[in-house]
Amino acid sequence: MIVPRHYEDLSVLHENTLPPRSYYLPASTAIVPGPQARDVSDRLQMLNGQWAFRYLPSIHDLTEPFWEPGAATEGFAPIPVPSTWQHLGYDHHQYTNVRYPIPLDPPSS
Repeated sequence: MIVPRHYEDLSVLHENTLPPRSYYLPASTAIVPGPQARDVSDRLQMLNGQWAFRYLPSIHDLTEPFWEPGAATEGFAPIPVPSTWQHLGYDHHQYTNVRYPIPLDPPSS
């Protein structure tokens, strides 16, 4: 099998991809296009902001339906979204450039 060496051809940017298309914003009335159009659409809800967060060691420790409207959030901490809870001190990063939480104990021969 012959594999093309596209990494050597700087004129190849994409291969086997769909053509570019317009970015559509849902709205019930006409809105002026532009970067601020997302903020004025009544059919788009941004998810960034402060969220109530609680880290549990296991999903089996979850006892109450927190997703229901009006659910109690005692014991939850406010965190900024977007973010990662590892950066905020919950749990540890799972990357190869930092230490894994799994102990290094390879089998001996």
